[in-house]
Amino acid sequence: MTPEGSWRGGAYGASVGRALEARKLLVAPSLARVAIPAALALTGVLAFCVAVAPADDVDFHFREEAGIVTALSAIALAMASGFAGLCWRTEGAPGHGLRSWWLVTSAGFFFFACDELLRFHERVGTWVRHAWVRSPFFRNWNDIFVAGYGVIALAVVAYFLPRILRLPLHAELLALGLGAYAIHTTVDVLPHTTGLVGALALAISPSIVEEGSKLFASTFFAIAMFQAVRILTRAPNAAEG
Repeated sequence: MTPEGSWRGGAYGASVGRALEARKLLVAPSLARVAIPAALALTGVLAFCVAVAPADDVDFHFREEAGIVTALSAIALAMASGFAGLCWRTEGAPGHGLRSWWLVTSAGFFFFACDELLRFHERVGTWVRHAWVRSPFFRNWNDIFVAGYGVIALAVVAYFLPRILRLPLHAELLALGLGAYAIHTTVDVLPHTTGLVGALALAISPSIVEEGSKLFASTFFAIAMFQAVRILTRAPNAAEG
C-alpha cells in the first residue's frame, strides 16, 4: 500500500502521503549518524558542567540562570532562528511550501532565545502567582507557561507537517527536540517533594535532568534547521508543491 493509500481519511493525510513520497527524491544522512554524535557531545557538555560546578553545588550551572547550560541553550536557539531565516532566504521566490514555516520558526526560536536570557515566562509567572493563587498541582505558574510553549509548538508542527516531511531528517530531528522538551517540561511542572519524582530527586538533582533536557532540545532544534539549510541549498525547490 502506498503512503497515500494508507491516508484516505482526508486531504491532510493525502498531503502527508505525498510528502513522504517526495522526500525519497532527496538524499540525507541517517538519523543515527547525526543524532548519536550530537547526543554524545551534549552528554560530555553536561558532564563538564557538573565537573566545573562549585563545591557542594553540582547543579549550579543547571539551576542558575547565569550558568553554562542557560547560555548554551540560548545560543542554540539563536542559531536555530538564524538557520530558519536563512532557509526562508534560500527558498527565494514566493509560493514554496515552507516559506511560512521558516518565518514562524525563525521568529519563534528568536523569542525562545530571548526568553532564556530575559526570563519572560518567569516574570509573568511570578506576577500571576502574586496576583492570583498558588496551585498544589504544580510548582510555579511560570512552569505552566513553559508547558504552554510546547503545546503551541505541537499545534504549529501539526499544521505544517505535510510540508515539513518533504525535507528528509528535518522532521525527525524536530521530533527529538520536542521529545527532549517534553522531558524538560514534565520535570519542570511536577512537584519535586513527593511520590516518584521526589524519590528520584533524592538520587539526582531535578535541575540537571530538567535543564539538561532543555539543552538537548535547543541543540536538536538548531541541528534540524541546519539540516534544512543543507537540503535547500542543494535543492532550492525541494519544498515546493
